[in-house]
Amino acid sequence: LREAFAAGLPSKMSADTEGRGQVAFMGWTDVGPLNRFVELWRYSSMQEAMAAREAARASKEWRETIGVVAPMVQSFSTAFYRPAAHSPWQ
Repeated sequence: LREAFAAGLPSKMSADTEGRGQVAFMGWTDVGPLNRFVELWRYSSMQEAMAAREAARASKEWRETIGVVAPMVQSFSTAFYRPAAHSPWQ
């Protein structure tokens, strides 16, 4: 799972030609929900996140990565968070 994401990540990032997203964290779970891979990205707005997602889906290499990854995971989810008041990411 990790290797598939690592192989596809450059195409996902290069598809966002405007550089809207910034990777904050990538990792997976060894305990709790199995086969869970977490991507945490920083965007200035939900609209920018959605535009970057659409750009990534246009990338053939990223679609191939998702084709490899999808059978290995039980579910995908998306959540949007705002930084806490004391966060340097304001």
